[in-house]
Amino acid sequence: MAGLKKPRVSIVMSVYNFNRSHMQGIESMLSQSMEDFEFILVDDGSNEQTRKRLEEYANSDSRITLIVNEKRLRLASSLNRAIRRARTDYIARADVNISYHVDRLRIQYEFIEKHPAIHILGSNFYWGIDGQNGVTQIVMPHTHEEIIKRMSFGCSICHPSVVYRKNRLMPYGPYQEGFGWGEDYHLWMRVRDKMQFHNLQAVLLTKWHRPEPWKGRIELSRFGYFKGELQSRMAGLFTSPSIWIDITSFPMVFMSFISETWLHDLFKFLKRIAER
Repeated sequence: MAGLKKPRVSIVMSVYNFNRSHMQGIESMLSQSMEDFEFILVDDGSNEQTRKRLEEYANSDSRITLIVNEKRLRLASSLNRAIRRARTDYIARADVNISYHVDRLRIQYEFIEKHPAIHILGSNFYWGIDGQNGVTQIVMPHTHEEIIKRMSFGCSICHPSVVYRKNRLMPYGPYQEGFGWGEDYHLWMRVRDKMQFHNLQAVLLTKWHRPEPWKGRIELSRFGYFKGELQSRMAGLFTSPSIWIDITSFPMVFMSFISETWLHDLFKFLKRIAER
């Protein structure tokens, strides 16, 4: 029985108020061709409907360990709880709104086992919108050198695609407590001069996003994203391969923050007056 095998990989996932009977991220990980894993699932203070569904998954598969946060701790803290509970050295991130390739774990495990110098391993992915047909393939930078160079301009590792080595990651947190979004970019920026990154050029998952991600989600504020991005880039100044490049990328953060807001409209209005 798969659930009795000694695990080689620890899957970690945190879920908050995902009120659907079909949780594709959980189901596609439970259906992996590589069966000898443990699945540490965190309920981050969800409502009763989500809690009940997660309990059903845990009761149906002995590989799942369900951790329940009595109150919401947010993603970074929840992932840290799961990682500390992990019994293996290989941590595979997963998210509930993602469809994973059936061979995802096997491919990444075999690759990272054969390449001990690699500490954080990601992959390419498809990007799709819930309820819409068609997906777009996202190609990530391949080598460590390409990844850390691109990191100065934005996150170049797909967080829910990664497998990383626990013993290498733990001395750095791993995640900064309190982050609700952007915790991955903040971590990558803090360790980019200490660890080796690699992205497989295989497509191992499909990320499904809401058509209007900001609508109806008060906690997903534009300022929250801006704050996380700014904190990540500040942390990256201490690990930068080129501080000048990192500094010159800061204006992009502010432009992204004010885009589609009244500040952006004001900026364009003032620019038109100045050009007259």
